[in-house]
Amino acid sequence: MIFAVTRLRVRLMSRSSLVLICLLLLQPLLRAASPPPTPTKTSEVLVVAGGPTEEQVKPKRFVETSGADSYLSYGSFSLMSRQPIDEPHEVVIWSRYAAGLSFFELTPLIGVFGDIHNVEDLRLTLLGPTPDKAKTTENLDDQQRLQALVDKNDARESKSVRWQRQVALQEMTRFDIRDLNGLFARYWRQKEFARAPSTHLSASQLIQLFEIPDAGRDESARWTSFVKFLNDKNLSTPILRTKILSGSETRLFGYIRWIVKEDVTKAGGEILVAANSLEPETITATLDIQYEPSFFTRALDLIPTTLITTLIGLVGTLGGATIGYKFFLYQQDRLRQMELEKKFADKKIELARQIRMFFTDNYENLRNSEDEDVEKVRQIRMTLIDKDIYPILLTAEIAKLNAICDPKCAISGTRIEALHQLLERNFAEFMV
Repeated sequence: MIFAVTRLRVRLMSRSSLVLICLLLLQPLLRAASPPPTPTKTSEVLVVAGGPTEEQVKPKRFVETSGADSYLSYGSFSLMSRQPIDEPHEVVIWSRYAAGLSFFELTPLIGVFGDIHNVEDLRLTLLGPTPDKAKTTENLDDQQRLQALVDKNDARESKSVRWQRQVALQEMTRFDIRDLNGLFARYWRQKEFARAPSTHLSASQLIQLFEIPDAGRDESARWTSFVKFLNDKNLSTPILRTKILSGSETRLFGYIRWIVKEDVTKAGGEILVAANSLEPETITATLDIQYEPSFFTRALDLIPTTLITTLIGLVGTLGGATIGYKFFLYQQDRLRQMELEKKFADKKIELARQIRMFFTDNYENLRNSEDEDVEKVRQIRMTLIDKDIYPILLTAEIAKLNAICDPKCAISGTRIEALHQLLERNFAEFMV
């Protein structure tokens, strides 16, 4: 009896061990068959690298545009899919706490077409195999053939192929490229730019990348030409929407921002990147600015340790209290002024499209009309009011604008020129 029970226990233990061994062997297969976890953060699907390439610099090393009370600062960053995917990620890029910042694509063709080595690879990707000549329409260039395929939007083709055609057609239309040879040359130029070891943008690099003619010789003139080129082609925007597909090539992006000259020691902010509506990835865009203080500023720095002590000894407690009170009032006024200037800069970002449309569609016609000087400036002021641009100006600037429009107020020079200087002082970045 005892022997029979022992044999039964051994048999049960052997079967349990066999089941356990089978489960251990099948565990990798079960793990591979289980679906991967759904991503919740952009950092889980995209590699975000770079950020502000500006170093701590003196203001004289910023680009100082003529006639504008601001500096132009710039930077770049890159995005890449963590894994190869069949359909591109929907990506949105915007900024927070960074007034005057807008984005543009440096390499929109990279990571779109896969690994292509010549124009024939590109032609096969976009137009497919060469069709029978008897069935094709004569006298159509590559851009027209691509336009026909995009308009057809054949649902039997993959979304990636249709997206590739849309990207190629947009680039060809924007830069008036009629054949795929020109598009491949542009693709290869962007590829070489992306492979360059330097991560710090320069105006010369950008002029060469975008093939901008007559850009000027010095750095300031080249940056002015580049910003005008971005505005004319509608390439820069405060909110950039694009798609990322490749898991092997990085897509480069640039940004420019306007920074007010006076008393600036730090330009803060963040760049946010979100893929497929996931939790965004944040790039710090804070820039500390070192500047050469004036003689008066250096003298003020000495007041707490030397001059104030001497003054207290000479004029007594009343003199010291008066100076401290006056300095406190100055500090409060300056803080209020800085807060108003920040609100004005934020409002310009909110109304960027309206302001840009005013200068492109209305301003030059009103400025060059055959009306009298006073009537011209009044018409411009009325248009500013209608487009909600007038209310965002600082109070002091509104008073100057009203004085220019008042025929009873004496103005040095012509009224239209005085108004032009006022608008250039406040909206220079939208007038290029």
